[in-house]
Amino acid sequence: MQELTQSELQSLKELRQVFLGEGIERRKDYWEDVRLLSLYDRTFARRIGWKWDAILDELKRKGGMPAGLPVVDFGCGTGVAVEKWLERFPAATVHLLDRSTTAMRFAKEKLERLFPGVVVQTHSSPTDLPAEATWLVSHVVNELGERDSLALVEWLARASAFVWAEPGMSNVSRVVIEAREKLRATHRMLAPCPHQSVCGLLDPARAEDWCHHFAKPPGEVHTSSFWKRLGNELKIDLRSLPVSYLVGVKGVDGAEKRDPRVIGRARTYKGYALAYVCRESGVAEEKFMARDNKALVKELDEGAFDQPIKA
Repeated sequence: MQELTQSELQSLKELRQVFLGEGIERRKDYWEDVRLLSLYDRTFARRIGWKWDAILDELKRKGGMPAGLPVVDFGCGTGVAVEKWLERFPAATVHLLDRSTTAMRFAKEKLERLFPGVVVQTHSSPTDLPAEATWLVSHVVNELGERDSLALVEWLARASAFVWAEPGMSNVSRVVIEAREKLRATHRMLAPCPHQSVCGLLDPARAEDWCHHFAKPPGEVHTSSFWKRLGNELKIDLRSLPVSYLVGVKGVDGAEKRDPRVIGRARTYKGYALAYVCRESGVAEEKFMARDNKALVKELDEGAFDQPIKA
């Protein structure tokens, strides 16, 4: 991969400050030109894509997602979410929506180049998007006001299916959890939830906890001078990819409980591991002894993205 220039690194630093700063919805369009979009797509968007890789690989393994539906990329940016989707799940039509027309045009051109047989359409309003589709929502919570966040949940309630990924931060996770409580009335929760009941993290005793998991970057990140320089210059821990996400399919009939699941990272010690586990009965820290299940403790130490706990 072509090395970043000092000018490009400065542009990325400034863009990151926008993302980390106050209410982006009050700022002008930060996609000033195609050059910046291309730079973003080579860097920050790849990191978001690695999160989507982990989520979609899990869905591919587990099954349950409806096939052959049009795909909506809500808040598409450079189109990384739908790019990752189309690599795994074929679709004939893609619908893009973003606050930036420049971003939508960039994403459309990229997707048409990568997937020549797919029809890509852009839209100016969510009301134009089809409900009978799989909706992909990626990293939008920090850009939406309260009214638009509520509207998003209403749109998702009508969707045939949705996959929603956000940064694995406590405040953002809480927004997704609150949305889940409304959407579980209309959709079967496929992931990461192991049940359809009330989220255990809504227990007041769990007010300081949040639902997040850690995706793994590809091995090249640890050996590439490109990524090493990016991490050093922007002070980004490239090893850490926390993500909060939610997957639902329309209709609650047939919803079934699955194996309990680890939230966040387990902590391993000599002879045992501690992990927060999500069960239908709630979320609690549990202790796993190596003498009872050495393989499980090893798996917890390795930190799999989708770590079930046999009930």
